[in-house]
Amino acid sequence: MKTELATIVPHIFGHHEQCSPTWCTYVKDPTKFRFKHLPNGKALSGDKLREELDKLAQNYIERADRLLNLGSTQSNESFNNSVASFAPKNRFYGGTKSLKARVSSAVMQKNEGYGWLSKVNKKSLLSPGHLTILHGIRKDRRRKQIRKTQSTTNFKRKRLTIKEFMLHIYGCIDTIKLARRKFKTKDIGNHKQQTLVTKLLGVEYDAHNACADVTSLFQLLEHFEYSEKDVFPFNSALLTDSYIPLIRASRITKLTARRLAHSGLCLKHLQLAFNRDSENGLKSILLEHGFNAKTVTSFTKYFTCTEE
Repeated sequence: MKTELATIVPHIFGHHEQCSPTWCTYVKDPTKFRFKHLPNGKALSGDKLREELDKLAQNYIERADRLLNLGSTQSNESFNNSVASFAPKNRFYGGTKSLKARVSSAVMQKNEGYGWLSKVNKKSLLSPGHLTILHGIRKDRRRKQIRKTQSTTNFKRKRLTIKEFMLHIYGCIDTIKLARRKFKTKDIGNHKQQTLVTKLLGVEYDAHNACADVTSLFQLLEHFEYSEKDVFPFNSALLTDSYIPLIRASRITKLTARRLAHSGLCLKHLQLAFNRDSENGLKSILLEHGFNAKTVTSFTKYFTCTEE
C-alpha cells in the first residue's frame, strides 16, 4: 500500500513509470490517455504545488499500516435501513419490550434472508406457512437479482454517467411564473406553453412530443429574464414536507417553508445547525439565505421545545 500511495503524486504530474496497470490506463494507450478529473484532462505542473502534495501524501504513507484495514460502511448502512423498517424512527420503540424482537428480526433478515420467519416458526414447532415460504423465496430471488445487476459494468457505468450529468444540472425553473411576471393575461391570452411558443417564437409544435416540448422550452427561456432566485432544487416538494410539523404548530407559514425548500434547506439541516451552535448556528445559516430574525426565533423556540 505504501508503494501505491507513493505513486499518486507522480501520476497526477504526468510521471507514470511506477504506475500500476490495474488503476492507471496510461500503460495501455499513452497517446489517448487523458486525466478524467483534472483541468482539460492534462497533468498538473508546478514545483511548489508538487512539494505540498508530496507532504500531504507522506502523511498517509506513514499511516499506511492503519489505513490498510479500513472497510466500507455500506453494509452498516444497509443493516441500519433494515432495522428502521422493523422499528421506524418516527415511532418511539426505545422504551418498549418489542424493540429487542424488532432488532432481532432485522438481524435474522440480514443473516438468513427473507425466509427467516418460516425457519423461526419451524423451530418453534409451528407451521412455517406455505405462503410465507413462497414470499421469502421470491424476495430472496429478487434481492439476488438486484445484487447481480448492480455489480455489472453496464450498471456502474450508467450510474457514473447520471452522476456526471447531474453535475451540470442545478435545479428547476417555472416558465409560467416568469411569463406571468413579464406578460399580462389581457395582452397574451393565457400563459400556457403552447400559447407562449406561438406568440413569442411564431411556431407551433406537438405538445405530446417530448423532444419538441423540451426544445421549445429551451428556446422560450431565452425570452425571459431570470436569476438564481428563480431556480429551485428538484426535491423542493420533499424539502417543503419536512417543515409540516412547524406549519401545523403555526411556527412558520407555508410560504416560508417553500422559500426554505427553494434555498435547498430541509429541517434536518437547521436541526444540525442548532445542535452545533444553538441560536447562533441557525442565525448564520438563515440570514445567509435572506431570512429575517423572526424566522430564526421561530425555529429556536421549536427546537428548544422539542429538546425539552
